[in-house]
Amino acid sequence: MVSKTKQAGKGIPPQPLQFQLIPYGNCVIFVRIHPARFISSEPPTPARVRKAPSSLSPDSMARSTDILDRIHIAGFFLFLLFSPFSISLATIALFIGFPAWALRHILSQSWNEMRFPLAVPFLLFIAASTIAIFTAHAPAVSAVQAKKFGEPLIVFWTLNTLLSTAPQRVIADLASWLRSRNAESRLATRVSKWVSLDTPALCVAVLGLAAAVSGLIGFYQHFVAIDVYGPRARGPFGSVNTYAQMMMLSGLLLASRGLFFKDRSVAVGVALVCIAGGLVWTLSRGAWMGFLIGLGFLLFIRNRRIFFGLVGATVVVVALLPGPMQRSLLNYELDAERNLFLFDQSMQDRVNIWRASVEIFQDHPLTGCGFRCSVEIADQYPHHPILKRFRAAHSNVLQLMVETGAIGLVAWLGIWFFISGMRFRDSAGCGRTPLQDGRGWEEWRRYWRFTLTVWWNPTSLTRKSPC
Repeated sequence: MVSKTKQAGKGIPPQPLQFQLIPYGNCVIFVRIHPARFISSEPPTPARVRKAPSSLSPDSMARSTDILDRIHIAGFFLFLLFSPFSISLATIALFIGFPAWALRHILSQSWNEMRFPLAVPFLLFIAASTIAIFTAHAPAVSAVQAKKFGEPLIVFWTLNTLLSTAPQRVIADLASWLRSRNAESRLATRVSKWVSLDTPALCVAVLGLAAAVSGLIGFYQHFVAIDVYGPRARGPFGSVNTYAQMMMLSGLLLASRGLFFKDRSVAVGVALVCIAGGLVWTLSRGAWMGFLIGLGFLLFIRNRRIFFGLVGATVVVVALLPGPMQRSLLNYELDAERNLFLFDQSMQDRVNIWRASVEIFQDHPLTGCGFRCSVEIADQYPHHPILKRFRAAHSNVLQLMVETGAIGLVAWLGIWFFISGMRFRDSAGCGRTPLQDGRGWEEWRRYWRFTLTVWWNPTSLTRKSPC
């Protein structure tokens, strides 16, 4: 800057004339700046932080977030209520609740409060599945399954809803509204009691009630409408496998709540009986085995005596079953002429599809042959006609090996390995992960050694901690 002093008008002290040198090509331009532009009789004001313009006032923002919370919670509980009945209705509820939840946190700019655990393992599995689609035998057929890549978002949505207090706020508002309309309303009194429950308890109550009603539908189909539905209960889904899996998972969730929480009640036991009854009449041995193994794992941690008693009772019951029922349950037939025990046709079909799946994996070991590829490449394996009859391998591990190869299988196992280690670590009382503690590879070694120890002996969970 170049300055020059000049006497100003009457009553004004001399002010410097300011010139600024501005380079322009090979020249320099002198620009005069008037003193009034930079001299003021008032003290300079401090610099202000420029805020992003907001189109909503605080009252409007609060009103909008309240409305979105109500839509979100209504969609969430409808999702839980419809899950044991209809996938289509549950999907509609999902598209009601999830966008409201996302929009609410976009408006309030509270994404930093959300938790997204296991995001990296999920993304790795999605990446492996994407590679499998691009390298598939029939990419157009495999690409249809890419719509399932959004399923981890349901996990994160459910998790963050369970960790929030939004359900209690919405239920409290509902109770206040009912009380304002009728102060002596029994419904308002009953709803106000729900506010004292935590969010997981509310969700288990809603899902348990819906699953119990769905289990009663299985009873009805087996005992009353057997001429229409056949001996196997199909539930509201119309599919034996889907219904059996839903009953299995709902039953394990309700059993874990009854075993490890103090809020046990007769209603939990009644609901569990209804769910187990519906599961039994699906005549799905895989779902039975999954439920019994899961229940045994819970009992082994809770009370080892009850666990061994259950194992002994199961062995005795199977041994005392009549011969035809026992052979049907264990998938074998007795060849009286050769005095041999052979697989029945159902089990033999499974063995054949497993052999075909292993052969397909050997031909496509790294990235698999793509989703739903077994039907597309059945003509390449004429010695396995079973491929034209069954689209699935009747095994999650073999199905992943066929469709996504070794890369997808490792990524899928990584999800379960990480979630098991995270849950065991939280149960052991460790509040932070090794990376947050910053203790490097030694801490990772101790962490995974603890996880494998608990996998091998779950009772060590109560007496050993990696912290």
